[in-house]
Amino acid sequence: LTLSGMVSLLTSRLDEARVTLRAVLARGEALGRPRLQLGALDNLARVAAYLGRWDESAAWGERGRALAEAIGARHDVAVAQLRLAEAAEPAGDTAAAMQWHEQCLPTFRAQGDRRHEAGVLRQLGSLHLDAGDAQTALQHMAQALELHQGLDEPLAHALLVADMALCQTRLGRSDAARLAVDGLLARLSGDLAPRPAHETLAVRWRCQQVLAALGDARAAALLQQLQADVQARALEL
Repeated sequence: LTLSGMVSLLTSRLDEARVTLRAVLARGEALGRPRLQLGALDNLARVAAYLGRWDESAAWGERGRALAEAIGARHDVAVAQLRLAEAAEPAGDTAAAMQWHEQCLPTFRAQGDRRHEAGVLRQLGSLHLDAGDAQTALQHMAQALELHQGLDEPLAHALLVADMALCQTRLGRSDAARLAVDGLLARLSGDLAPRPAHETLAVRWRCQQVLAALGDARAAALLQQLQADVQARALEL
């Protein structure tokens, strides 16, 4: 049931995913299996986030955090805190999002979870950038980039480089920003070309923002393609 719910989530059958994952949660409670419950709670938080139901996502995250703390599952506590951060940011509570990210970061770091640590650092950088502090944002992202060495996550790496280029733009470092975007555009037509268009939307959107800020003529065509790809993805879903 857990795997079925995750497949439904990944294929955007979200109502089906909710029903299945609620069944997993009920069975976990009936069997007294907290870890089974934690998996269901985490995935239910993700389903709610996909639907933009931030209050509901936060509620599932809080239930997961409380349960994980009760059984002393530190990594699960950190994952639940991450879900709370992910719900707080789009709901407009930047301070809470930063707080939750800062709380879960030491656990991921202590447990050697480089993937989660890098992701949290990138998100912290993004939050600082949105708050107008491009210098602090770049420092967080540079730490994340260092962690990405050895991680086989080309899309996450590309997104981080794009975020850093945006920071460079805000800091007035046009040459560094342009060089980074040129490299990313080469990758998008190279090693990232086999990826479905919707998977590279976030990377291309940041590249477009940088090019627009630099007055680069390529920004218009990139924006037009992004619009077409977003519409195509919406119709597909």
